Amino acid sequence: MSYNISKHFKISIMQYNCARNIVNMYICLEIGLERNIDFILVQESWIAQDNIYIISYTAYYIILPEFCDVRLRVAVFVKKDLIY
Repeated sequence: MSYNISKHFKISIMQYNCARNIVNMYICLEIGLERNIDFILVQESWIAQDNIYIISYTAYYIILPEFCDVRLRVAVFVKKDLIY
């Protein structure tokens, strides 16, 4: 049995500054899904005025800090079917 290690450890990452615009965030997530991106790093992500709510997307988990007194700088979206 042959095992090609390079195919199993290829990780794709996309980063974008969304300028606190919810439409930009959805566009990034759509592009990420179309291009099979594993991790999407969103700078200046849109957050509701209560500083709690951020968008969700069916194909990605979101990683946010648990306790944060300051405005969020980066939101990390991780593809749900990621094997790593």
